[in-house]
Formats: sequence, structure tokens, C-alpha cells
Amino acid sequence: QEEAREGRRRRKKKRSGSTLVASHFLDLYKLTGEVLGRGSCGSVQVCRSIYTSEEYAVKIIAKEPNLCRSKVFNEIEMMHFCQGHNVIIQLIEYFEEDDAFYLVFEKANGGTLLSRLRKNFRFTEQEASMIMRDLSSALDFLHQKGIAHRDIKLENILCVYPDQVYPVKICDFDLASESEASGCDSATT
Repeated sequence: QEEAREGRRRRKKKRSGSTLVASHFLDLYKLTGEVLGRGSCGSVQVCRSIYTSEEYAVKIIAKEPNLCRSKVFNEIEMMHFCQGHNVIIQLIEYFEEDDAFYLVFEKANGGTLLSRLRKNFRFTEQEASMIMRDLSSALDFLHQKGIAHRDIKLENILCVYPDQVYPVKICDFDLASESEASGCDSATT
């Protein structure tokens, strides 16, 4: 487990010759002011890369006295294990600052599946089938790795595009955990 923590992408201050490598979130990104969501631990906002202008979603978790630091690192570790699956939102990098953690994710532009359902009131049979295919693929991937998401709900399923309900991506791994056995019990998904 210690090796997994070592493998994570964490920005630290480093000197390379006479230049200082970026070590802070605001050295690389600018917040746009758009809030994508709020939770008990913080908010998810849109940020833009200073160098490429590409937009990302950043989960900002304030360092409050009641914050369980290990919970944040658990989410980062779970996201690290999920790298490369196209139906799981990808963690790009993270920063630990004095006042907050900044987890930078790829940005899905279609909103949550819940918000899409509220707008459309229903999905076609084909749309529902494609969503279930994507979710089944992601859950199978997680279970093969011995990971239980533990919070699958419409708010944690993101639509990639604003004009269609699929493809989708699963997000919010703060309750995820490794199972004791190599597979997960479907009741914990």
C-alpha cells in the first residue's frame, strides 16, 4: 500500500537547475467561477489549464478540523487503480495545499444522469441499454480489481456530452474501498 502512495502524482516543490517546477494548483490552473456541484466536503468547480486552455473539473476539499485526511488519500488511491477505463472519470493530478486538496479530473460536459432524467423525464430503450452497458463494464472492471464503489446513484453518473445521455462515466470515489477478497459482493456496489 505504501508503494501505491509513492506512485501517485503529487506535486512538490522541486528545483531543476535555476527553475522552479510548478507545485501549486494555481501555478497551472485558473478557476472559471462555474460550480458543478457541492457536497459535504467541498465543491466541484471548472478550472482551465493556464498553458493549454483545456477545461477540467476540480474537486476542492477544504482542510477543516473534522476532515479525515486518509479519506482523501483513499479516494486518490482508488482513482489511481481505475486509470485507463473509459467509463470511469479520470484523475489527472492532485495537489495538497495548506488550506485544501485539489483533485483535478477530466471534465464531462453533459451533467449528471439525474439532471438529464429531470430534463427529459425518460430515456429511450436504446439509451437505457447503452447506459447499462457502460455501467456494467465499469462495475465489472472495478470488481475485477477488488474495488467496491459503494455510492452508485444517478448523481454520480456523468453524461460525457451535453446533447446525448451516453456515453456516461462514473465519478465520486470518496466512499470506495478495496474488498477483502479478490471480488466484490454485489450488495456493496
